[in-house]
Amino acid sequence: MASFDPDRHRGQTDRQLLLGGFGLLLVVGGALVAFFLGGGAAIVAIGILVGAAVLVGLLYLLINALERMAQ
Repeated sequence: MASFDPDRHRGQTDRQLLLGGFGLLLVVGGALVAFFLGGGAAIVAIGILVGAAVLVGLLYLLINALERMAQ
C-alpha cells in the first residue's frame, strides 16, 4: 500500500484546479460572448482565453521548475 504524500497531492490538486478553472472559463466565457455578441466575437474571445491559458501555463511551469531547482 502506498503512503500518502502531501506534496504530491498538493501538486496534483493545483494542476487540476488550474485546468478546471480555465476549462470552465473557456466554455462559459465563450458561450456568453457568443450569446451576447455573436460567433465572430466568440472566436476572438476564445482565442484570447486560450492565449492567456498558455501564458499562465508557462508561468506555472517556470515556477514549478524553480521550486524543483530550490529543493
